[in-house]
Amino acid sequence: MFENINREYHAHRSLHTARKSTLENQLSIVTNTRTPTLEHRYRTLEGAVEHIANHVAAASPQKLQREADRLRERFRAIERELIATERAETEFAAMYFSGGHNNTKSSGDLRRILHEDHLSLLGVQTSCTIGQLADAVASILDHDDEEESLPRRAYFLEDVKIDPTKAPPPAAVVDELRVLRAESIDALRFETEFRNCRIPTVDSVSTEELRHLIRDLRSRSETISLIGKGKIPAIVDASAGRELHHKMLRIKDCMIPLSQEASKFVSSTKKKKKFFGWQLLRHSDNFRIAQSLLNVTVLFEELQRKYRGISRVGSVFIPNVLNQLCKMPLTSELKLKRHMGNENFDRAILGEANEFAREIKWRANPDQQSFFGNFMRTKPSQTLLAEIGSILVEDSPPVSNREYKVVELWIVLISCETRLREEWAKLRIVATSLPPLPKETLSFSKKRNVEDEPEILRFIHGIEKSMSLCGAAMEVSSGLGDVAARATGRPLSFLNVLGLGLEACNDEISKLRQALSVSSGHKSSSASFDDDEDGRLGKALNRKNTMLSELESSVRFTADSPILKLRNATEQLGTLSVGVETQVKRWINARHLVRNGLNGLISLDKLRKLSRSTFGKKGWSKHLNEISVREDDVRDPIPADARVLYAAIAARNAIRTAGERRRVQERGDKRVIHRLMEQKEACVKLLVAAVAKAEIRKSMTPERCAGLLRFLSAVAVAGT
Repeated sequence: MFENINREYHAHRSLHTARKSTLENQLSIVTNTRTPTLEHRYRTLEGAVEHIANHVAAASPQKLQREADRLRERFRAIERELIATERAETEFAAMYFSGGHNNTKSSGDLRRILHEDHLSLLGVQTSCTIGQLADAVASILDHDDEEESLPRRAYFLEDVKIDPTKAPPPAAVVDELRVLRAESIDALRFETEFRNCRIPTVDSVSTEELRHLIRDLRSRSETISLIGKGKIPAIVDASAGRELHHKMLRIKDCMIPLSQEASKFVSSTKKKKKFFGWQLLRHSDNFRIAQSLLNVTVLFEELQRKYRGISRVGSVFIPNVLNQLCKMPLTSELKLKRHMGNENFDRAILGEANEFAREIKWRANPDQQSFFGNFMRTKPSQTLLAEIGSILVEDSPPVSNREYKVVELWIVLISCETRLREEWAKLRIVATSLPPLPKETLSFSKKRNVEDEPEILRFIHGIEKSMSLCGAAMEVSSGLGDVAARATGRPLSFLNVLGLGLEACNDEISKLRQALSVSSGHKSSSASFDDDEDGRLGKALNRKNTMLSELESSVRFTADSPILKLRNATEQLGTLSVGVETQVKRWINARHLVRNGLNGLISLDKLRKLSRSTFGKKGWSKHLNEISVREDDVRDPIPADARVLYAAIAARNAIRTAGERRRVQERGDKRVIHRLMEQKEACVKLLVAAVAKAEIRKSMTPERCAGLLRFLSAVAVAGT
């Protein structure tokens, strides 16, 4: 292309020279006119003389001179314009080409059409030719013959209006854009998700805290697994579960001293599990057994107290018939209470229907022998009176109230022993390891000392503490089945545990605590354990749920979203199938991606601000603020050679502009020169005529004018 332009330029110069020579030849022809024949000569001469006579002789000399001066100035103006056109053409050609016609060398300067920063980026000199510049551009762009196409890596310059005369974007700005772009890649891809994400709890978790959290969650998962296998009780009501836990702790406190007492009755560890105290606790919810144990405890105390009161009294003889009356079963169940008073106690163990005991009490208590007492008294039968008459105190019938008091005391003692054996038999039905009572009964036939206490009292001394502790434990254990039913739906399981001893109770409390630690994190739970060890798993679950709630979003997550990855990693915290350190690493990496994305929002805002201020809202700025989701699309909107590509496009635009201007200039110059040559040719003809007229008019006098007329007539005659 450039070679064609050069050839056309020199051809035009030659045409201009030829046209100039033609004009000179035409002028010479005008000034040296010849006629081929005599007739033609006369006719021409006649026209010239006539023209001179009409337009020269009759004209004003001043007017003719002015016309000649005007035409002379017009000629000079046309000459100047021709020279200026030639010079402009030469200068335009020198902008793009080294060397001119006629083998004269002249240097071009591309800085007239292209900024020197572009030339520097392209690695070319300012004095090179356009052809050399075009070669440099072609080597950089490296595309096909379609002039409008861009190489794939220069796609970001689509729709970018590049002014070749202006400098490219500064290197510092491009480098900053490249850094901001790299920092905001994830923010660009998942901007909507990151804009809706706030993770204060997730962001504040340290690596060590995360490790502890995972371990707690794994413990919780293990507990849930054990619950599913039935090895740990499942809590159906967290509130009842906490009540059950509290009750079991109280029971355990009561079982500790009872366990110490067990060593007095059993020697081996295996037999300790069959301790009668544990067997009795197994039936804590049985009201009758509990009442029997309370009766036994009260009877123990009363037997000892009343025996001490009568031990120093002499012998007492009571007929066997009367003894049997005192040993008769009660018509209703015995329900003793602690600190119920002598009267109430005696009435409870003797029964209301015992005529013998009623008569003895009347005789032993003077206050009952009043008028009103005698009125209310029921007279005993003659048979009973006869038997009462056989009673002896210190080998003589009782007469005084004090002596009947002794008889009354012995009657109560006989009834206490009788009721004790009855209640003891009831207890042995459920507590098979409970030792039997001594067969020897209390004797009244002779005076006894305290040192010679009956065998049954010695038995009581040995077992009284154990039974008292057992009674206290049963009071605390009362209602355990109901609480267990509400808490776990298994009312007997915890009662059965009590029957296995203290160690089994401790194990069950630990299992219950595990189960509660799992359930304490549920919404149904009103409060967590006060104990940090117990509330640890619940707190871990609450923290995990808080972290998950922070990772929720109103927008739909994409498949490879960092927030979705972090949420999935959070959901898997505490998984038993994955190791602790693996979970830690996976979660930390996912959080790192989210943190980078959130920080990238700041870089993204800076990127948009800087790109718009540099390139505007369209073109390169648009590509900087978008990202492809195609895996095979690796286009970079700001590659390392971005400024070089920018300069190459600018140079290509400059070359195209220069070529277009060259074609327009050539077409315009040809038309202008042709017009000027025509004007010059016409002006020369008029100028020659005007100068001739002015010179002729200067030499003409009136006599010459008259002679000219005569000469005109003569020429006309001669021509005919």
